[in-house]
Parts: sequence; C-alpha cells; structure tokens
Amino acid sequence: MTQEKAANPNGFAIVHKGVRLAVATCVTQSFRCDVKKKSQVKSLARDFRLMIEFLRGHAKNEDEHVFNLPKLMESSAGPVVKRLATQHEEFYDMEERMLNLSQELKKNPNVETLSKLQQEVKEYQDIMLVHLNTEETQVMNMITEVYTPDEVSKIYDDIEQHLDFRERLLGARYVFPATTTKQKLQLMGKFNTSKAEETVFGTVVVPWMVLFSMVTIPLTMPKRDKIYAHEKPGEQEPNHQGVVSIA
Repeated sequence: MTQEKAANPNGFAIVHKGVRLAVATCVTQSFRCDVKKKSQVKSLARDFRLMIEFLRGHAKNEDEHVFNLPKLMESSAGPVVKRLATQHEEFYDMEERMLNLSQELKKNPNVETLSKLQQEVKEYQDIMLVHLNTEETQVMNMITEVYTPDEVSKIYDDIEQHLDFRERLLGARYVFPATTTKQKLQLMGKFNTSKAEETVFGTVVVPWMVLFSMVTIPLTMPKRDKIYAHEKPGEQEPNHQGVVSIA
C-alpha cells in the first residue's frame, strides 16, 4: 500500500512523550534504588547516562532546526522561543550535576549522594514538564500558523535526516514505548495506514525494535561517550558537539 506524505505538526509532541518517559524512568528508578545493591546502582547510572544523551540530542535538534526558524522568531512566539533556548542552557547545568552524582554514586554507593540525585532529578522533572508544555502549546502551534503544511513537513524531514544511528536507537528506546502505534507510524512518515498494518506493526515490529535498541545501545558505548552539549556563551562557536566524559 502506497503511503501518502503529509505534514506532521504533532511530531515534537510525540517525541516529547519519549522525553517525559525518559525523565520519569530516572525519577522512579532513583527512588527505588537500594544503595546496598550494586546492580541497582549500576543500572541507575546507566539510566541517567542514556536519559541525558537522549535529552541533549533532542535539545540540539530544537536549537538547530526549530528555534532558529525566521518566521517563528519574528512571530509573537519569538520571545518565548528565546526563553526556552536559554532554559536549554540551564538544563545542561542540571544534567551535568545529575550525571556527576550518578557516576559518583556508582563509584561509591551511599544514601547521601542518592538523596542529592533524587532531589536534582525531581526538580529537573518539574521544570521540564512545564518547558515541554510551553513548547507544545505556544511554539508548535505558532509554527503551524506561520508555515504551510509542506514547510512544516520539510522541518521534520530536516531533523530526521540529521539523526545518526545512535539517536535513532535512543528514540526507539524512549519514544516508541511511550506512543501509540499510529503515532509511531507517523514518526516513520507513514500515514493513512490500514488497521491491519497498524496491528502487525504494533504487535510484531515495535517490540523487536525496542529490544534491538536495548541490546545495541550498550554495545555502542565506548568508555568516553559523546553526549551532545550546548557550548557555554563566550567559549567558542556553538556547534553543539560537546564531549562529556562519563567514564
């Protein structure tokens, strides 16, 4: 069956479900963690590592492909976009603290460090949920007002083309479990699918994709891993390709 290509104005709202799931996973796991059990501490450090990489990749895509759109910046949503972009920098600082605490906890499991991590990630979640809601209700709605459906589709196509293999794996890990089958197909550019196609995709294809991502991601992690980072103002040209050691 031939799939029709259509604009997908809800693309970021769909991906945001994965963002919410990633953060909620770390919140839940941090409060469930028993510092006396090394396997739980190690798993928690991995969860934070993956969450932060996924969220920084998402922020990078917004900064490079959405927050700099001329018509959007000239619209009434322009000041909101600038505030959200600044908040990405603030998130980076919070993510650094969580990353450091999770690695410190892994090396030296103790209740005090875990408590600090729990506090950081809960505060992060509270701020992130408001941030995502603002993007969905103000920024994304404005994009559909100032750009044509074809232009909106092109924006998402540009983002899709710049995703590397690892970013796609992280998307499979977080976004797919958090969305409906129809939304998963939308993300893959498949519209107007039949009920039978959706059923096969949801019950057979998706579980294998998620399993593949969970197995493959750890295998693609070197000791020093690249996590997309926002350059600090005044340091150098913002290429959003920072390297963070999480050894």
